[in-house]
Amino acid sequence: MKSLVLDTLFENLSLGLIEDHEPRALIYTQCRRRNAQILLTQLQELLKNLNWDLDDVDELIVNRGPGSYTGVRIALSVVRTTAQVLKLPIRCVNSLEVLSFQVSPQKKPFPVMLNCTRQEVFWAWFQFNESGFPAMTSDIELSELEDLPDAVLENPVHLLQLGQRRDSELARLEKIHLQYPVPDAWMIYQAAHLGQVKELPIEQVQPLYLKKDVQAKSSIR
Repeated sequence: MKSLVLDTLFENLSLGLIEDHEPRALIYTQCRRRNAQILLTQLQELLKNLNWDLDDVDELIVNRGPGSYTGVRIALSVVRTTAQVLKLPIRCVNSLEVLSFQVSPQKKPFPVMLNCTRQEVFWAWFQFNESGFPAMTSDIELSELEDLPDAVLENPVHLLQLGQRRDSELARLEKIHLQYPVPDAWMIYQAAHLGQVKELPIEQVQPLYLKKDVQAKSSIR
């Protein structure tokens, strides 16, 4: 089984080629606004280095958000087009699931956060299951900092802050220990396969956007 993994949501470009559950080629670069310009070039380079053709790929895995509005559209556009042309299955994960797979195993539930603006964050609770993998135990919510529940603020969190301007209030939160440094393509693959995410028909591969009046449900399984 050969998997192609893509992500353009965290102000970075993440690409991965995985074969039989082993990473063969990974790239993670903080190229910010240049993802659309370099994605296909970087993908062709990875394929060339492994002597793979795009036709060799058996499945596509993508992070569908929440995250950068433009970033969500870039990754999903490439995945949907590729899947349609090559008749490939797609697995989708959400951003917080990806971040949770960076966390070192622990017994207590823990919150994962991703800032939306300097004053708003996406967040959800996770807990390691009996198989030793993190599972989301709440819906993803979008909250202003002042409205975050005390239980979230009082626990060590995994926080990823996007943008060049970091929020000082978020920076003061106690951070949880990570076993993996970046939310790259390998983390996306882990979230999809260890999290047993099901394949989706192409018409259901849609961005996960959150607004103030919308509460997101967990990834479609």
